[in-house]
Amino acid sequence: MENYKKLVGTEKILAKLVSFNTTNDLENKKIMFWVGKFLKNNGFQVKYFSEKNGKVNLCAEYKVSGKVDLYFSGHTDTVPAGENWKSNPYKLIKKGDELFGLGSCDMKSGIASFLSVLEKVDFKKLRKGLGVILTYDEEKEFFGIKSFIKNKKIEKAVVIIAEPTNLIPIAFTKGPVALRIEFLGKAAHGSCPEKGINAILMATRFITDLANNFRKEFSEYNKLFPNPLATLNIGKIAGGDAINKVPSRCVLDLEIRTVEKEQVKKFISLVKKIIEKNKMKARMFAKLKLPPMINANKKFINLVEKITGKKTRAANYATEGSFFPRNNSIVILGPGPDNAHIANEFVSAKSLQKIQEIYSKLIKNICFKKIT
Repeated sequence: MENYKKLVGTEKILAKLVSFNTTNDLENKKIMFWVGKFLKNNGFQVKYFSEKNGKVNLCAEYKVSGKVDLYFSGHTDTVPAGENWKSNPYKLIKKGDELFGLGSCDMKSGIASFLSVLEKVDFKKLRKGLGVILTYDEEKEFFGIKSFIKNKKIEKAVVIIAEPTNLIPIAFTKGPVALRIEFLGKAAHGSCPEKGINAILMATRFITDLANNFRKEFSEYNKLFPNPLATLNIGKIAGGDAINKVPSRCVLDLEIRTVEKEQVKKFISLVKKIIEKNKMKARMFAKLKLPPMINANKKFINLVEKITGKKTRAANYATEGSFFPRNNSIVILGPGPDNAHIANEFVSAKSLQKIQEIYSKLIKNICFKKIT
């Protein structure tokens, strides 16, 4: 590596993680097996959950009294490197305080940090169990965490998701509801549109009606979030195959971000109501349907705020934290700065060190003594 000698401690673990090309989970097994071996060598029981698509999730546990009370969690996949990188995206480069590499920010730095901390734990003195969860496909469809939750029960535990938050604890996130609606019309020659039913026009009428009714129906206000209202986004529309043909099919992808649990069913009900009112022939598919993530564990929140020196915040985005059962206490907390999904992404070496101190204190307070 070009400047490997400049790297120390956790930075070397991060360099190894960055060296795996996990764009779209290309080297999913390689990174999972390397981390699994690392954790096994440090006393963890490691289990892999194999998928039909050839990918794997990882769960490593060191149980105390037959259970685990604190999990560190992260996803191993990255978005594509894209253009304009000034260095090899798969080689960690250190320049001053900045560590450059694909995934260095999102979120291999968080994973490297908790691996480094766990390597130093005296397991013989643990009062409560420790665990690690690693998933695939977070960047696209959340297939990894969806499958993981089906295969492994995580109940009544604290889960630290090491996404890049710039050391700010995130205890509340909005709930994404993603729908695909397929509008079915009737094909005809473009010169005789009256003989057909235009599916694109059907979709545009639906969009107009939905936009006009959304704010009336979703006026609930939750001051936890930076944007306190539920939001609607029409993300993608595709229909038709020729300019001289009335399109018989149009597919619409849209999503909302909810601020209240009840809004999930409410939105689906509104969509169905608009379709029925306009007598549209359409099929709806729920691609994602999650309530907001709300951490109601005040004792744990107080502990996190005391250790980080920062108030917990809310975010408009969603993470894998939304998939865990409600009886778990979830917080999103990792290093920074957050410059994910751009060329030359990096993480601060100082932030990397600071998050390890935070993780160490959380382990000490949760797994070595009672939360006070």
